[in-house]
Amino acid sequence: MLSQTRNQLSELPLAVGFVGRGFSLDVLVRQLASLSAKAQNSGMNDLAIRVATEQDIPGLLKLYRDARIDGEAGFTVEEAVAHLALLRSYPYFRVFIAIVDEVIVGTYELAILDNMAKRGRKSGVVEDVAVHPEHQGRGIGRAMMQHALDQCRLAACYKMTLSSNLKREDAHRFYDSLGFERHGYSFQIEPTRM
Repeated sequence: MLSQTRNQLSELPLAVGFVGRGFSLDVLVRQLASLSAKAQNSGMNDLAIRVATEQDIPGLLKLYRDARIDGEAGFTVEEAVAHLALLRSYPYFRVFIAIVDEVIVGTYELAILDNMAKRGRKSGVVEDVAVHPEHQGRGIGRAMMQHALDQCRLAACYKMTLSSNLKREDAHRFYDSLGFERHGYSFQIEPTRM
């Protein structure tokens, strides 16, 4: 069954706010695994990626501040604990953290969505990717994207998407370096403006 799913997935395109240039999910996973292995050989052997728990909230909030991805006033610890409980009530929404030497150095969120179109094939949506500025360039982001792709592949997703602010050119170069091609547009509007 797993090999059949893997064969089906290998024929499907992948989008990461960018779309793989004809790459299959398996090809991208292998490419990221190779890059991740290189990172491990360069001192990242102690990197662990796991689901965040309530005990991780203070470190996660610190990472958001240090990485400057929480543009507004962030949650208090108590608010974040309550919000994490809400997120856990969703069928599949996880906040993952990357840990080195017992310190949270990276994070991303992953939602696996069921779809009505495309014969119900699932899709993955990655949000709030961050690596602590002092740990950037060490393979942590690549390892997290490898982890996200693995999660999507296990869930039989036909694609994984993310968006990136137009101003974050370093992030765009990072996603380009993973083999993703820019694809489409992302639109947003404040609900109070309509």
